[in-house]
Amino acid sequence: MIESFNPSARALFGYREDEVIGKPVTVVIAPAWRDRFLGLWENLPGLTTDRRTLGRAIETLGCRRDGSTFPMEVEHGEVVLGDRILTLAFVRDVSERRAYIENLERQALHDDLTGLANRTLFGEHVL
Repeated sequence: MIESFNPSARALFGYREDEVIGKPVTVVIAPAWRDRFLGLWENLPGLTTDRRTLGRAIETLGCRRDGSTFPMEVEHGEVVLGDRILTLAFVRDVSERRAYIENLERQALHDDLTGLANRTLFGEHVL
C-alpha cells in the first residue's frame, strides 16, 4: 500500500497525494502490466535481508492519472523503522533512453540514405 507520494511522483504520475495514499502500488502501473509487475516484485532477491537493501531494477509500463502510459524503471529498497519494515520504490521515466536505444538499433540495421534494411537485418530474416 502506498503510504507516501513525494512531489516528483506527483509530477510524474499526475496524482495528488490524497488520491493514492492507501491504494496498492499497482495503481501507477499500466493495467496490462500489473500481474507481471507483481510477479517480478514478489520474487526480487534481497527483500528484508538487512537494514537497507537495494534490488535490481524492474522495467515496466507506468500509467498516469490521465490514462497515458510511459516506460519506467522501478528499483526497491527497504528500511526498518522500529518494528516496521518499509518498502521504498525509486521510479524513473525511461522514455528518452528507450527512444535513444531504438534509434541506435534502427541505425545499426537500416541504410541511412534509403531507410532500407541493411545486410545485417537481411541476414537475420533470411536465416
